[in-house]
Amino acid sequence: MLRSCLNGAIKRPDTALASFAFPEAPSQTPVRPAEPDGDIATPGQVAAMAAAMPEHLGAAVLLAAWCALRLGEVLGLERRDLEYLDDPERAILHVRPQSSGTPRRCD
Repeated sequence: MLRSCLNGAIKRPDTALASFAFPEAPSQTPVRPAEPDGDIATPGQVAAMAAAMPEHLGAAVLLAAWCALRLGEVLGLERRDLEYLDDPERAILHVRPQSSGTPRRCD
């Protein structure tokens, strides 16, 4: 967003900003070693994990995978976070932060 604003300011002739260059960011060092198989589960692996869970917990695995939820977001889900489950076109999952903030939606 900031980059777009600055680029727009550079293109306007009535501003004093003739040019701008973002400073180079230092390269990031990986925190954990790369896994040979990758660290993203395939759809088959997600299905296998969901099937291996107790029946009442399998949906949590599927929601986490489909909506890219973090563990804390999955554990914080409540019944009120799911709406319109009888209509797949309108079904909504609200992911509410534990602290104040705007909820994410997974339609």
